[in-house]
Amino acid sequence: MPKKDLEKLLREIIKKGDEHDKVELKSFYDFSQKKDKIRLVKCIAAIANSDSTYFDNKGYIVFGAKRGKLAGGFDVFEKDSTSANIQNCVRDYLDPKVQFSVERFKDSKVGWWGVIIIRPSSETHVFRK
Repeated sequence: MPKKDLEKLLREIIKKGDEHDKVELKSFYDFSQKKDKIRLVKCIAAIANSDSTYFDNKGYIVFGAKRGKLAGGFDVFEKDSTSANIQNCVRDYLDPKVQFSVERFKDSKVGWWGVIIIRPSSETHVFRK
């Protein structure tokens, strides 16, 4: 999906405020804290391990969003290295490997926000640590 279409879809999801087995909205996360990294990995595993008819079974963890509102404030997404850091963190904790990508956006009013897009999987992902 082109980035412009993805952003439109995510803004619609945020506006509706619908969280379910394939969508999580996060208004706060501290990527430097181990407990938040583990919470993130748990969330990724839960989404990867669930089946859904929504969004072609893809999952979305949207950072910088509250129910019904784009909040921004995730300056960590300004850096290209954020995607690699998230990939490394998930690789350290889960087996088998979860297929996902990270996209980042900048809104002129609220600043940086981003999303982890988790691809459908037929495997069960478990913690190894």
